[in-house]
Amino acid sequence: MKLSGVNLSMKEIASLYEMVFSLIQEKYNLRPNPYLTDTARHLFTIALGAAPGYAPATNDDALPTDIIQAAFIESYGLKKYIPIIMHPEHFSFEKKRCPVYYSLQHPSTYVFSPKSRSIINTTSEMIELEHIMRIFCKELSSDSNICSDTIISQIAKHVKFDYFHNKKDKQELINLSENIPFLDNRFTLKSKSKAKFASDAPFVRGCIRILQKSAMSD
Repeated sequence: MKLSGVNLSMKEIASLYEMVFSLIQEKYNLRPNPYLTDTARHLFTIALGAAPGYAPATNDDALPTDIIQAAFIESYGLKKYIPIIMHPEHFSFEKKRCPVYYSLQHPSTYVFSPKSRSIINTTSEMIELEHIMRIFCKELSSDSNICSDTIISQIAKHVKFDYFHNKKDKQELINLSENIPFLDNRFTLKSKSKAKFASDAPFVRGCIRILQKSAMSD
């Protein structure tokens, strides 16, 4: 069953994707935390550009970044850490764009299923979420998948999802959040300040980077 040449409404497309995700879960006998399944689907929604992720503000286009950062440094005495301000930003995998981020500590999914009590910390959530996303990407990028000729298949093929936490995991599936500024210089302060990136800040203590694969080598 292919979708080529078929005109569908946005509602029909959303219903189709929901069905596809459910079929993948059934195929692999996935019984994940419903909250993390909702999160995985939302990550694809962000990658599609249908919902915003978050990005560090680097200018005053979205808000008076310089004034706010100066207030934190000069008025509130924030000297040790860089006052990074995150703002909503849409991702486009078809254009050369900077990555966007999503944080488990600041969820913005449209559907909030209750969290499972069996997951005791954010690291465990990240490991399970990485497992779910890996299976979804593998299936959706397959040429035999029902969505093989749709944009969501292109997302699975050309978008990378990286996971960050301030603590190491035994399986080494999660990157250390202290490395984020080395991967994305928008998290640095363009001054001679000795302030450093707050790698244990709530937002990056369990966040996902959504990145165009071709941009990784640029």
